[in-house]
Amino acid sequence: MHSFEIEMNGNSITWTHSARVLKGVLSGVADGAQVSFGSGMPCEGTRLSYFFSGSVSGRRMSGRCVLGEFGAARWTAVKA
Repeated sequence: MHSFEIEMNGNSITWTHSARVLKGVLSGVADGAQVSFGSGMPCEGTRLSYFFSGSVSGRRMSGRCVLGEFGAARWTAVKA
C-alpha cells in the first residue's frame, strides 16, 4: 500500500510518497483534469522510480504508473 500527502501551488504539485518502509517526494503538474508526477525512493543501494499520469474526477484520481524495469500498472486514489 502506498500513501500520498498532496500540496498544490497553482499548477505545481508536491507530494510526499510513503510506502511500507520507504518515503520519497513527488513533483509534477496539474493541467485541468490531467495530472502527471514522478517519485524516486532510495532502496537497498538503488533508486526506485515511479512516473504517474492520469486524470481527476470529483474526489478520485486514476491513471497509469510506469515502474521502470518492473513495467506499468493502473492506479486509483480517493481523497480522504
